[in-house]
Formats: sequence, structure tokens, C-alpha cells
Amino acid sequence: MKFGNFDKLATNYAKYRPSYNYLLINKIIKKFKKKTTVLDIGAGTGKLTQILKKTNYFKKIIAVEPSKQMINYGKKLLGKKKIIWKNIPAEEIFFEKNSIDLICAASSFHWFTKKKNLDNFSMMLKKNCFFLIIYNSRKTKLSMDENKIEDLLKNKYNITKRVSSGKIMTKKYLNKILNNTNFRIIEKKIKIDLKKIKKNNYIGAWKSVNDIQVQLGKEFKNFINDIDNILKNKKSVKVYYETKVWVLKNVKPKN
Repeated sequence: MKFGNFDKLATNYAKYRPSYNYLLINKIIKKFKKKTTVLDIGAGTGKLTQILKKTNYFKKIIAVEPSKQMINYGKKLLGKKKIIWKNIPAEEIFFEKNSIDLICAASSFHWFTKKKNLDNFSMMLKKNCFFLIIYNSRKTKLSMDENKIEDLLKNKYNITKRVSSGKIMTKKYLNKILNNTNFRIIEKKIKIDLKKIKKNNYIGAWKSVNDIQVQLGKEFKNFINDIDNILKNKKSVKVYYETKVWVLKNVKPKN
């Protein structure tokens, strides 16, 4: 398995990964003028795509995802009405200039932060329209069980750096990426939800995590067994999810 390859994780991702806070995302979207076309980059199994469809705010949703297995789950869940599914990586996305009203990237922005990709997105996006960067990170310090598991990762497995966690997306980090591009941060919104998740579902969500599996390799099975032992007397786990939305404005100059 390689960083960013979710082919073998699609089943667990579709079954066990939580979605994002609908009310927060809907509120942000409704602040903008009426939209016609939205581009969902790194759509995965359609967690955010489902929210975009539920808002009933777009005539066309374009869901782009490089993993065929992930996108197949999205098609089964949401169908093709109002949604155009494209099984391509972010680097191969191309639509006409000024043809997109809104771009979204949910738990995927860290995979395609190269300047040439951002310049391409800016070209496709209409001027003064928006790019939403969305993450759904766990606030592990708020949960005793999650704290134990984080300590396990750090002290036993020497995992001190995450590749695909939304926690890495700070204002300083994001501004560095956006430097010399046409995107500017104009707003950041956060909503924390407490979810009580069944033990097996919680472990299933861990099995959908790409970067930990890549870093641990064969040791990942031992890590899952350790989680099971930590939670052996538990039927469920309290997990605090933080939906975080960065709102970027496309301020490209006139040609």
C-alpha cells in the first residue's frame, strides 16, 4: 500500500468513516450566491458529495476520485442523478475556464497541494468564487480512550507525524501552500460533534486510515489488536469529531 492509495480501504471507508457536520457546511454554502456547478475533488465514497446533493443547491455535482473502488461505492450510495463521477486523479482534472462555481476538497486537500494544481483549479473556478477545504479530525484529547490509543501510536509504534490528518492544516501551513496562488483565506468555521460509536465500528474506521497502515506495514495488525485490548471492556467509544472548513476566495486578476 502507498500513501494516498485507498483501493483496499474502500469497504471500511464506506461503512465506518463518519460524515461531516451537515448544518455547518450547508450554512456556509447558503451564504454564497446561487450556484450551478460544484466540483468535489477527492470525493472518496461520497461522504461530502452526499451533503452537496442533500442541500439541493446545485444543478450539477462533479465528483472526482482517483480510486475506482472508492468511486464505485459512491455510485452505489448516491447514483448518477445530478452527479457526474470521474475516476481520475486531481492532476488530470480539466474543465473549461471559468466554468466552476464552487470547489470542495473534503479530507483530501493534502494530497494535491502543488502550485500547478492550485493554478489549474483557479483557472476553472470563476473569479471571486470559492474553494472549501474541509476536514473532520478527531479531538483525541477530549476522549480518555482515544488518548490511550494516541499514546500507543506514539510510545509503542513511534508514530509522531501524520500525513493525512486534518490537524496538520493550520493557518500558517495553509498560507504557505497558498503563497503565489490566486487563493486567499477569508474565513474558518468549526463545529465539534460528540459521537458514541460502537467498538467494532470504531475499529473499522481505523482500518480505513491510509497513512497509519503505510507507516506501520505488517505491524498494523498488531496495532489493531492493541486497540481491541484497550477497548476490551467497552461496547462503544466516545469520539469528538471536529468539522473544520477553510473558505478560500479565488481572486485571480483580469486577463
